Amino acid sequence: MPPSSGCPTPRAPAAPGEETPTALASFAARVFRSLPRADQRRWAEVYLRGLLHTEGRKSVSRMTDGPPSPRVTQSLQQFVNQSPWEWAPIRGALAHEYLGRGEARAWVVGRVVIPKSGSHSVGVARRFVAEHGRVVNCQIGVALFLVTPGAVGPVTWRLLLGGKWDHDADARERVHLPDGVRGRAAWAETVSLVDEASRRWGLPPAPLVATVAAAHAPSLAGALRARGVDHVLGVDAASPGHVAGGLPISPSGPTSPGPPAVGVRTGAGPGPTWLTSLSHGNPAADVPRLAALTARVARATRRLESDFGLRDFEGRSFRGWHHHMTMVSAAWAYSQLHGQPHGRSHRPPDGPRGGSRHEHGHEPPHGPPDVPW
Repeated sequence: MPPSSGCPTPRAPAAPGEETPTALASFAARVFRSLPRADQRRWAEVYLRGLLHTEGRKSVSRMTDGPPSPRVTQSLQQFVNQSPWEWAPIRGALAHEYLGRGEARAWVVGRVVIPKSGSHSVGVARRFVAEHGRVVNCQIGVALFLVTPGAVGPVTWRLLLGGKWDHDADARERVHLPDGVRGRAAWAETVSLVDEASRRWGLPPAPLVATVAAAHAPSLAGALRARGVDHVLGVDAASPGHVAGGLPISPSGPTSPGPPAVGVRTGAGPGPTWLTSLSHGNPAADVPRLAALTARVARATRRLESDFGLRDFEGRSFRGWHHHMTMVSAAWAYSQLHGQPHGRSHRPPDGPRGGSRHEHGHEPPHGPPDVPW
């Protein structure tokens, strides 16, 4: 249920440092204008300020203005967990905030691994995570980052599902998963991110940069070609000159239907082959520059985790997860575009974050993964 009209009216906290309260209020008014209720817009600004200025963990109880208040905490929890506001219009507004400062240079797909110890938060499954080198009980979020000349930031998100979240009616009901939402492969979620940005929001085209499993490279490349989206896809080739899944690569392009593509190595050592559809300009120079954006996005993701509360969501619902990710994206956008301070957490990057105290932890149960990545 949305916060009732009897909830306390949030009071804007004192702005630290050199921040101009009017600037943050103006930003909040623009990006949250799609919220239909005045109280939702007020609580959105309080949540935004909390993400920007709360030191340490960004729990709802710590982001309230002034001394802890059960009524204020409950209202913020209702705003992020139960209030039925749509997140897509806010995400579209964030994209336009970035584009108001410069043209899109690229879209980059990033992901975040959110370790959990419990099994009740939406999307939690046991997956092998390559960068951890082991099976991790976790949520995995996939984000579309917009890169402009002066900023980089996430504008829209997907949560990977599968396993019990597709077929266990009780589990789905507990986290309020909509009937039409089912698990899709990461490459298919990437396509849906592109469709949202280009078709729903009408954003200008830009090359898409992503890493993809070798077996899924042909599917993702084909879907992007069908949409006329230039792409630079990092693929771990099964053998020199070949991508598993039937897409041979040579300097002159793959022997596959559609526009020409080339495979480019960005270094002499081991690493991905970057499959690209770029045929204009100088692909040999452009591909390494675009491929390097994946490292930039990875650095941004680590800061989102440590300084902006990306992993600190305490609820379990599908709606709440998307609401929190939207608010974190808004806080990051404000910091990027206005150069404002934020509350640092000083936590190690791989420590447990998010979920209730029973959902914390990054040591997964023993056994094989439930859902392959």
